[in-house]
Amino acid sequence: MQLRVLSWYRIAVVAKRWYFSQRSPSPLIGTLRIPSVLHSRAAKRADACSGIVSMTSEAAKEIEVPTSLDKSLFDEEISVLALQVPKQRCHEYMKSLSKYLLNKPRLQNVKDAASSPDSKLLLLSTDYTLDDLPEPVLALKEKEDLTLVPTTVHVDYSYWPAPHVLKRLLPEGMEVPSAFETIGHIAHLNLREDALPWKHIIGQVLLEKNVKLRTIVNKLGSIDNEYRVFDMEVIAGEEDTVTEVQQQGHRFQLDFRKVYWNSRLEREHTRLVTTFAPGQVILDVMAGIGPFAVPAAARDCTVYANDLNPDSHTFLCKNIQRNRVTERAFAFNMDGAAFIREAAAGRLAPAALPPLGAAKRPVPSTAVQESEPTQRLPFHHVIMNLPASAVEFCSAFRSAFPEELWEAGSLPKVHVYAFAKGVDCEPELTARLEAALGGPLDCPAAFHKVRDVAPNKHMFCISFTPPTVLALGAAEGHARDEAASAKRLKAS
Repeated sequence: MQLRVLSWYRIAVVAKRWYFSQRSPSPLIGTLRIPSVLHSRAAKRADACSGIVSMTSEAAKEIEVPTSLDKSLFDEEISVLALQVPKQRCHEYMKSLSKYLLNKPRLQNVKDAASSPDSKLLLLSTDYTLDDLPEPVLALKEKEDLTLVPTTVHVDYSYWPAPHVLKRLLPEGMEVPSAFETIGHIAHLNLREDALPWKHIIGQVLLEKNVKLRTIVNKLGSIDNEYRVFDMEVIAGEEDTVTEVQQQGHRFQLDFRKVYWNSRLEREHTRLVTTFAPGQVILDVMAGIGPFAVPAAARDCTVYANDLNPDSHTFLCKNIQRNRVTERAFAFNMDGAAFIREAAAGRLAPAALPPLGAAKRPVPSTAVQESEPTQRLPFHHVIMNLPASAVEFCSAFRSAFPEELWEAGSLPKVHVYAFAKGVDCEPELTARLEAALGGPLDCPAAFHKVRDVAPNKHMFCISFTPPTVLALGAAEGHARDEAASAKRLKAS
């Protein structure tokens, strides 16, 4: 692995760490190899190392980086004071002194007294010394003629939480990964460049300290493709990126390597879906694996859900079936703009709509209606969750609604997601939206700030009704053309 050249400031920091690390045991196996050219000015932290990684630099030819750790070096003895009490009265004393005891996570407040099988040791807080014991402890000691003894509590690697372990392992000044997204059994990290040489150690610690995790992945690049997925590598655990998550009481299966998923959007999924009334018809243009579509269908809405990514469409179909909403949710695999136009014209492929159950099937007027159910119009809401470009997709609403099928007051409410930078984002987003629509809105849009994506970058949900004069058009203007039909894949 090629490493970037260390800055002189960084060299000074790690050299200082190396000097002090020689005076105490290191939690990582191995010793440090110091490049001769940097003998007096640079070194890596001696915490680490059984493996060598090449470093392309005029300053050094090779440098040690950690590849494994010696857990026994996290063994410690914590010194505490304890009251030696009769075994039969241990519970009584514990209750009266509860707030003065050790009270450390995963540690007991009591231990056996080695000198007396009929006694127990009540461990006091590490905050206390012989000179500053609290009055209630001293009073009980004198009244009951108890003995105060020094003792130790043994802790090992299993006791220390991941942030503590990583802080000891990583070089001084390096950010310790403490918060990360979890997707089922997968932890998703986005490590900085300077942490990459330690990625496998970081992955190992997080895997061992989180029993529900089986796979740790690190993001390799940004989302820069039409399917909203990014490159990743497994840095610890199983090479298994197919997992299951739960939201709003529903189960979703997905392959994190192949489809888009963001666990941080659960609150937004819930917020928007709860605005839908039972019986309404919903158009989900960029549906992904169904975080809006499935809960909306469970709310007794009819949902036409679409995604361009074939893998997302596959898992969307599975999740519709897994959550038993097949009679109300219908999946499509089309370009988003084409999907909007076909739906607005009432021309979604009939084969994508499964026949109604026998109990709910209306009496047909023709044989064709019985075998090919028609799309329901009008639809009441449109969801467009593609923040990087969904606003520009709104151009598909121009003259998309045939006047023969839609009335001026029946146009749907559109919920489009978008990124914006700065403090006052609404004017910029409104201008982008009106440019895509081809004219001004009839009424001001409603803005809901979903979350902060990064410093000075925000995600919004913009809710609006397409302008009547721009959205309505003549039926002949919507004739199905062969090119659009060729791109459309039947949903199932």
